[in-house]
Amino acid sequence: MKIITRCLRHATLALCLMLGSVAWALAQDSYMARETAYAISNKAEQGYLGNVEMDEAQREIRLYFVTATKAKKIKMEKYIFDFDLTFKTSEKEEYDKPKDLKSKHSWFKFRNEEVETVVGVTAEPNMMGNLVFKRKEITNYWSWFSGGYKTKVNVTDKLKPKGEDGKKFFYRSHFDNDENGEVLALVSPKYGGANYNKMQEEYSILRVNTNLDIVSTTQIKFDKPQWNIFSGRYTFAGTSDEDLYHGDYVAIFAPFDGAGVKNASEKPTEYTYVRISPQGEVKEQVTFDTKSSRWQIEGVYDKDGVVTIYGAGFRIKKPSDAYGNLKNYNPAEDSKGFDNFQLVTIKGGKVDFVTAPNLEEMATKTVAPAGQKKAREYDGGRLQVTGLETAGNGDIMVMAQMVNKNFKSHQFVYKDFMVLHFNGKGDLKKLYSIDSPAKGGLSNATDPVSSPATRASSSNIFLGADGKSAYWMTGLVTKVDKATQRYYFSGSSVTTYTPREQLLIGRIDLESNTMGQVIETGDGAKGKKDFFLRQDIRYVPYNNSNGLLVIGEDRAGLGLFSKSGNYIYLGMIDMSKK
Repeated sequence: MKIITRCLRHATLALCLMLGSVAWALAQDSYMARETAYAISNKAEQGYLGNVEMDEAQREIRLYFVTATKAKKIKMEKYIFDFDLTFKTSEKEEYDKPKDLKSKHSWFKFRNEEVETVVGVTAEPNMMGNLVFKRKEITNYWSWFSGGYKTKVNVTDKLKPKGEDGKKFFYRSHFDNDENGEVLALVSPKYGGANYNKMQEEYSILRVNTNLDIVSTTQIKFDKPQWNIFSGRYTFAGTSDEDLYHGDYVAIFAPFDGAGVKNASEKPTEYTYVRISPQGEVKEQVTFDTKSSRWQIEGVYDKDGVVTIYGAGFRIKKPSDAYGNLKNYNPAEDSKGFDNFQLVTIKGGKVDFVTAPNLEEMATKTVAPAGQKKAREYDGGRLQVTGLETAGNGDIMVMAQMVNKNFKSHQFVYKDFMVLHFNGKGDLKKLYSIDSPAKGGLSNATDPVSSPATRASSSNIFLGADGKSAYWMTGLVTKVDKATQRYYFSGSSVTTYTPREQLLIGRIDLESNTMGQVIETGDGAKGKKDFFLRQDIRYVPYNNSNGLLVIGEDRAGLGLFSKSGNYIYLGMIDMSKK
């Protein structure tokens, strides 16, 4: 049974757009307390939503749209609504230069130029595994349609660096900083023969500047051979440029064993987590005992001083299974080989807990939303973790989407949704699952560029202020739009493919561990109000997390130069109500 939100008939919508706006109360089967659809100008539609202010004192909602003109002027339009979603007024502003707008509005992300070029350096292995540095040209294109920079990278010259004593480095991983062009290279010395073990015990972080000079070297030494099984940036903690360029990096190591290895660790399950600063310094190094072997680490989350490492894994049948080596840490592409999901939390430089519920436990705790005939159990296949949220009481909610392989196209297809809910001690409380409404032709589509099924859907969880409820918002990809962005100030252009998402809403009762009906909104069915979630700003919490503003845009008016049917959708959820 699918519950669909009640929406305006097309004729009514057209009449209301002529008048300016319409707001209405929905039937009781919707989580939205209020909704409105309001016509915006072509200029606003061709630009992006730069900021949304929720002024609770004035009970006003202010939306700021920004765009550029062929005359190289910057235009901003402000639309103001009250908290009943009744339109009040609109205002227009014009600026000669981007810096003029930035001086007045700090949320404007434009830096200095519409097109920026940075000459930097990156790292990679050659066919023998040796470290190779390459020069690269990073070009950042400002988009007046999305309100951010699009990056294009061109890799050029190659250089094989050597250490001070002439030894070559063996490549392990690297972290690029596309703001200043520097790179951090995680390496080990290239040894052979009797010193082979040192390759797995002596790691270094090389900080390399744009002149390919090694500015600093930080050593990470182990008593026993180790294998780098994961490295990357922290996930979901922030998406701004400042987070991207100035945030820390993470590397995780597992004890190593294999042909030619001596002195292997007697504790193959003892893994090591290392936190690395953008300057290449080791800020934290913590060991923990894994409960999963061949662990597919999806990412590492960092929030409020708590680090969470997560991903599906394989059960350890014997301790030696946990050794890291050249074997693949993923199951075969056409198999369902995972049998647990491991979560590790680190707090204050110490391990808080390690948990790895298996498939049997997850099956007994799987919950379907009201109205769904059967709970969709996790079958051990591939997962795409799409989000993670932590509650004030220590609870952790991991959002994920199940992934299948399309054997005809050899593309991965994204299917049903799930949330693994752990308490603050690491116990699995429940696994909430939603059957994807995208069935039939949509789920079987195979083109990697234009097929919605080959794009992961987004997920967000918003916790009520009382801690008794959580709203699970899923952006189901139902279309992929092609758009060509032309830059007025430079004469260049870039073509992008943007997934468009329909909103699914579900409410989780954290006291009873149950889930209400999943509401599909913006489904585009005949007689229903069709909208997609916006790409720039789509959710704005307010009233101390007791309320949530949802922002969408009409489907028919999508595109850079649409001339009719432009409207913005606003919906308000009262998260204090059951």
